[in-house]
Order: sequence, then C-alpha cells, then structure tokens
Amino acid sequence: MKKKSDYAFVVCCNPGYGFGLISSMNAQNHFGTDADWEIAYEDYTEEQRNKISESFPFNVNWTPVSELMTTVVDKRSDKRPDSALNRFWLGYWLLALKVMEEKKYKAICVIQADQFVFINLDVYFKIAETGIIASSEYSFSRISVGQLPFGKDTEVWDRSQCAAFDSVNFIGAQYTEMVRDIILMQCEDPFKGESNFSVVALNRAICRHGSKEKVLSLERNTWVCDGNWPFTRFNIDGYKIYNSSVVQINSWHTRWWEKGRVTGDWAHDKNVIMSSKDNLEYMCWLSNREFNYHTIREFMEKFNSMIPAIASQEYEKGDLKRPKFEWGAK
Repeated sequence: MKKKSDYAFVVCCNPGYGFGLISSMNAQNHFGTDADWEIAYEDYTEEQRNKISESFPFNVNWTPVSELMTTVVDKRSDKRPDSALNRFWLGYWLLALKVMEEKKYKAICVIQADQFVFINLDVYFKIAETGIIASSEYSFSRISVGQLPFGKDTEVWDRSQCAAFDSVNFIGAQYTEMVRDIILMQCEDPFKGESNFSVVALNRAICRHGSKEKVLSLERNTWVCDGNWPFTRFNIDGYKIYNSSVVQINSWHTRWWEKGRVTGDWAHDKNVIMSSKDNLEYMCWLSNREFNYHTIREFMEKFNSMIPAIASQEYEKGDLKRPKFEWGAK
C-alpha cells in the first residue's frame, strides 16, 4: 500500500500530451517531490493507466474527463457545437475542485500537461499550504502580480491584463471557492472582451480571492520559458539545464514536441525574416530556436525514457533543420 501524500499534482491529459506527462512524472520522482498525481484523462486504456500507476512510488489516481464534465452547467448564450466549452481547460480545474471539496490534500499543484517541470517542488507545496498562491507568470504579457486590480476582478477582461498563467499553480486547500469561480467564469457569457477565457478566469479569481501579499510569482523566464527560446541558448548539465546567463531553468511550457509543430513554426519565422528589415537579428533568433529545439528534446528524452515500459513515443524524432535560404532572397 502506497503512502498517501498531503500534496498532489492535478493535470488533464490524453496520450498526445504523454511526452510532457511522463517526463514530468519521472522528473518529480527523480527529484523526490512528495506529491501524488491526480489525472483527468481521455483515451488512456486501463492497461496503460495501470502500467503508469504501478511504475511510481507515489499514488496515481485517474478520473475520466467525461465524468468531470457532467458537473458543468453551461450558462453561456452561445451553445453552438463550434463554440463548445474547452474540456481540457476545464478538466484540470474540475478535478482540482473535486479533490479540494473532498478535503483530500493540504495543497495541490495544478499544471498543464504540456508543462514540463524538473526541480524538487516540496517547498512550493509547503508555501501553498500556508495560504500563499504560487503562480507562473503569463508569458504573453508583461503584467506583474503587483499590478493586478485585487478586489476588482471585473477590471480584468483581456489576456493582456493577466499576470498569472494556469500552466503551474500551487494552491492551498483554503482556496476551494477560488477554484470554483475559475470554473464558473469560463461557463458564463463574457461581460467584456474575453473575460471567460481560461487565463482571464484565473486572474479574475485571483483578484477576487487573493491579495498582493498572498500571491508569489514564478518568474516567466525560468518557469514558462518558451517565449525566450529565440533569445538564449540552453545548456545541459546532468539533470539540470541552464540558459546562456547560467541561470537554472525550472520548467517550460508548450507542446513544442507535437509532430509538425516545430517545422511549422520555423516556416512562419522564415516568412517573418523575408519580409523584415532586421533580417540579421531574426536569423540569429532562428539559429537559437534550432539549437534549443535539439538541446531541449535531448534533455526531455532523458526523463521520458527513465522507465522504458511507459515512455511516450508521441513526439517528433529525427534531425530537423531550420529552413535554408539565401540572404536577401525574396
């Protein structure tokens, strides 16, 4: 019988996200984080789930996304099939609410399945237990937590006004109502702009239930990172990875390993370079992206393959080269 932890990761996943899930689970086992895993899942067979669960010393509990979605009340006016609620954006919050209502853990870490986390996280769980919300910074804005309008959640209605990102969030058991609001806000009509978007809902709920003193930012340059890939080069040192300023990276976000994703990004970059006056700078960025892609994949493969029986094969393999073209060509 495995000992139950006071803490848990909460994630929503299908096998297409498996490279991120398995890598993170192996990393947390390797670095000795004391936390169970609660997984909202789709498309994993019972055999696959059992194999993963039996591979780790911590408890791994699985809940079907379809089961969680039965608790959702869609209050939006627009219920057309092409505007369906995003079950993955809701899935991890629905599971978080479930385990919080059951008073199962003292603190949880809600992460996205394409967030790869590779340091020991015990200290963050203990911080969350005291009532501090630790959230990764949103990489597509430069808003800091201190700039959020605490107590005035309706002043946040657009992602450009967001400081927190739902890729990594450590939350104590005392914030059950906040998690409930994150779900409800996504299931109602927006009062303005994109106020019911998942990231906006998170920031609105933090403004409603938190305070400047109660939120700890997990810095975007070391926790989210994908926006910085063109500007630095990552270097592996054993089971750690550093940027070119020799700052250790803690995690990164985005499903960059998806088959065809990188070549598509590079094709877009090539078009930007061809139409830009700053060709040299953009070409340097593209060179960094190519270097980082192979370095980061090598680093992530190291964790993914720690337990061969459950290693994910759902990622781009082989040597990829950035698009070649002559300087000044049209």
